[in-house]
Formats: sequence, C-alpha cells, structure tokens
Amino acid sequence: MIKKDKILRCFLAFLLICSTFLAYFVLYPVYQDESKNFQSTDNLNTITSKDIIGTPSLEWNRTWGGINSDKGFGIITDGQYIYLVGETYLGVGVGFDSFILKYNSSGDLIWALNCSNSTYDTIRFQDVVIDSNGDLYICGWVVDNGEDVLLMKVSSQGNILWNYTWNSDASNNDKVYSAVIDNNNNIYLGGISYNLTTSKTNALIMKYNSSGSLVWNRTWGGILDNDNANDIGLDFNNLYLIGTTNSYGSGKEDAFIAKYDLNGQLIWNKTFGGTENDRGSGFTVDSSHNIYFTGNTENFGAVGRDIILVKYNSAGTRLWNTTFGGIYNDIGNNLAIDNQMNIYLSGSIGITGGMIQKTDGIFVIFDPNGQQIWNDTWGSSTGSENGNEICWIGNYVYYTGEYYNETLVSYQTILFKYYVNLPEVDNGDNIPGFHLISILLSLTFLIGLVLVYLRNKDQNIF
Repeated sequence: MIKKDKILRCFLAFLLICSTFLAYFVLYPVYQDESKNFQSTDNLNTITSKDIIGTPSLEWNRTWGGINSDKGFGIITDGQYIYLVGETYLGVGVGFDSFILKYNSSGDLIWALNCSNSTYDTIRFQDVVIDSNGDLYICGWVVDNGEDVLLMKVSSQGNILWNYTWNSDASNNDKVYSAVIDNNNNIYLGGISYNLTTSKTNALIMKYNSSGSLVWNRTWGGILDNDNANDIGLDFNNLYLIGTTNSYGSGKEDAFIAKYDLNGQLIWNKTFGGTENDRGSGFTVDSSHNIYFTGNTENFGAVGRDIILVKYNSAGTRLWNTTFGGIYNDIGNNLAIDNQMNIYLSGSIGITGGMIQKTDGIFVIFDPNGQQIWNDTWGSSTGSENGNEICWIGNYVYYTGEYYNETLVSYQTILFKYYVNLPEVDNGDNIPGFHLISILLSLTFLIGLVLVYLRNKDQNIF
C-alpha cells in the first residue's frame, strides 16, 4: 500500500527545490543600473541615454499677449496646473506691468492676473515658486524713485494675499531674478544690489519666511563693479548662487557659483572661465547632489558666444564642461533635470550676425555625461525669440519665453509642453521581475501548508 502523503511529499518537495533554484539563479540578478548606461550581453555595446530617451514630441504650445510686448520669464508646475509669470512693456517712458497666468495640463488658460499699481512706475515679475499649500510666491522688482525688491504671495485662485518691497539703502538699486522654496515654505531670492554712488554691483541673496518677513540678506562680490547673481538653487540644506563676476577669476568676466547654508553662511565659491568673457545664468541639481549651470562663453573655441554647460560635485570640484552653438551668439538661460539625470536646457541660438542680431529660441537635451541628445529651435522670420525658464515633471517638460507675432508686430509670451519618453526607473515600487517572484513565494508558501496538512493526515491511494 503506497500512502498518498508519501508520494505527495516527494512531489511537493521537488517543486519546492525547483522553485528555490529558479528564484535564485534567474531572478536574483534583476536590477536597474542607476548610472543609466545599459549593456547588451550579445555584443557588449554600451547603450547611452541618447538611445533610450526617445524623440521628444511637442504636445502643445500657447501664446498670450496683445499689442504690447509680453515676455514670460518664470514657470512652475504642480503636475496639474502650470503657472507662468512675466512682464508687459507699456512703452518708452511708461514702464512695465506684470502678469500671472494659470494653465491646466491640456493648455487651457484658467485665469490671467494683470498686476499694475499707480504707486510704482514699473512692476517686473521674474520668477515664481509654489508652496506645500498651493500658494504662489512671485519675485522681481518695482520702480519708484529707484529699484526695490518685490515679493508677492498669491493664492492658486489668483488672489493677492500680500506683497512686500525691500531696499538695502536709499542709494542702492536692488532687484531679484530667481526664487526657490524649501520644505518649510521659506523663500530664497537671488539677484543684485547696485550702489548708485560707487556704481558697483554685488550679487544679492535673501531669505524670507512664508509670512513675508525678511530673515536675512547677504551680498557677494569683490572690489570691481560687476558681480551679479542670475539664478538661485536649493539642495536640501544648501543654497547655490549662480552668476557673473569680474572681481574674481581669470578673465574679463567669469561665471561663478557660491554655496551657502540655509543661515546665509558662505561655504565655498568657485569661478569658471578663460581669458575672455564667461557668464553664468541657470542652475539645477541632481539626486546625487551634483550641480550644473549654464550660460555663455567666448572661450573654449567659441565663435562669438557659445552655450556652456558645466557640472560640479557638491564639494565644488568641476567634473566636466561642454559647449554648444554655431557661428553666431548662442545663450543658455535655464536648466532642469529629470530622475535619470538627463539635462534640459532653454536659451537662444544666433541666426544672423551684425549690429542687430536675430535669434531663435532653443531647447536642448543632454545626457548625464554632457553629450547632446536632441535639440529643437523655434522662431519667427523677423523677430528674435528666446527660451527662458524650463521645468520638468514626470515625462513632461514645460518652458516659456517670448515669441514675435508678425501680425501684431509685438512679442508675446509663449508656453511649450513636450512629452519625453523616459524608460521606467527602479524606485523600489516597480521592481523588474517582482510579480514572478511574488508568484514563486506564494507557491512555496502553499506547498509548505500542504505538507503540514498531509503530515497529520494519513490516507491510502488504493
């Protein structure tokens, strides 16, 4: 008499051993390389991000404006809505008004808020950030007798909650171009402070709390007359100021990076450039705390000016730099980076030379090693276009700038949305082979239960 449990035990034990070997030898090596350089086991050719990112596709673009010139400078998205700020030129001797636009992800305009004030001759919005409550903070400057820093808080419905201005001294002009926000909703601003008496400009960095109270301000610069900050970045507990200096470095003007802690203490500063002019304008940081900046250079083989892209580690050691451009003047304005460390750059590229130069807007993608993957240009036949701030979220890139409307004979704000086909990244929630592993573990568990059951139940087959 052959007992049923003996046969089943042998069979199930065999399945258990097979399942264990399969899980170990087949599934154990499955992972994704965080360097994003994959290898084919057939020919060992390295496949870089250039091969896997796919060609970006334009989802839509929108223009906004009228008979006056309207230019978009700052942009931010929460994934559902896109907020854009910029300025409207009203004419010689009249000055500027500013605007805030809210779009949904389909490109529909939700609301537009025009900001003008009889108190000031000019209001100029430059950048926007969004806090954890969905409220917006817009920075720039106002002009009355001089130029004063402006910080404004606006709800997601377009209601102005408060606004404050600041001036370092009656003899100074102060303005900011860029803003970042931390997890506690503190706002940091970067710009310039210009002394009218000495004609000297220093880079300016400021910290505000969410109520609009100034926490601290610092200036950075040397003995010469042109040190200015064009962008500011945040990396956990560190701030980075990006700009141009002629007080330090080896050339006429050099790009600089200054690293601060959140209390405004300078940690280090670096300059970059050659014997001619180099300027820093845009910044981003990756998940490994490496920092990148763009701008333009007249060195490193440039004809006219070329776009520059430079990478540093968090200690301030330069890792690489690359240039991009043609025979005319090409400018990098702003950067964004995705979760696979592909770098997105907006700016302008020269189309003609001479005293009055025509430019087109440009959007460039670089891989993590600074190799160009793709670029796209846009423009009118007669105007000079420019790409300003750019941001990335998920598989989408948004950026803004100005476009020349030949019918209206004026510049209009333009907003682009691109889809970028990125491969999935192992983030701990979507592990390759995860579902098969789950099936095998479940099967092993069930086999164990059956074995325990049969151990206590003795039945004959015949």
